[in-house]
Amino acid sequence: FTSTREIHKKMSKVSETIEYLPAFDTFYDCRIENFHLFLQFAQKGESESSSFKILAANNKQIPVKLVISPHEPDPSYPMVKHNGQFKLAEGYVCLQFKVEAVDSTPRLKLVGTLKLVTDAGTTLLLKLGLTNGKSWPFISTDASAVEFYNSSRNRCQTIQNAFCVPRDSQSLHLKVHLATPGSKSSTTTIVPISNKSKDALTKLSSDLKALLTNTNDSADFSIICEDQIFPCHETILRARSTVLDKMFQQKMK
Repeated sequence: FTSTREIHKKMSKVSETIEYLPAFDTFYDCRIENFHLFLQFAQKGESESSSFKILAANNKQIPVKLVISPHEPDPSYPMVKHNGQFKLAEGYVCLQFKVEAVDSTPRLKLVGTLKLVTDAGTTLLLKLGLTNGKSWPFISTDASAVEFYNSSRNRCQTIQNAFCVPRDSQSLHLKVHLATPGSKSSTTTIVPISNKSKDALTKLSSDLKALLTNTNDSADFSIICEDQIFPCHETILRARSTVLDKMFQQKMK
């Protein structure tokens, strides 16, 4: 025998709402006076600012510091390319800047800028580069580097992520803007979707069953066979039997 089974799929609609909260901004302003004395103290290594806290997601405060690393030019490279022009290297000092976490901290997404202004009017605009997990170096916005030259030997020395500052500057003004991304929240809802075709067939079947059950009230004619009377519905008989359909067309009695 042949068995036919109808399979109705269960369906649902998934809706998700993702909300990003605003970023957390931190502004740090630092002024270095007596720049020549700063260079004397910083000749042996890095110079660190006092720690300050940046606000991260979930209102977590993370202490960081600004680290400045001066680099004296190599005497064997007497010329430096600064602002597109060659000048004597002895009149400049190279500085590298980075933001560093004070304590061990989980990987943190951090973006920001550093604006450096000297008393002579020299202005540098830097941005945070990639991080190794604990420190974020500032790099040039145009990805340039400091280049020292020795014309007699036709040699060049390049220092990445370094910036030339006139040695005779009296002060440096550093304006740091750091930002951490805001937290992200999402809400997911699952709503079942009814099978409309299945529901429609179920309703039709129920209505037809009620029609056939209440034949005494809804029948439009009767078939008499010997002593038995069978209430019937002409529409149903004509739909189910071609013979009866022909008979009804002849207006039988």
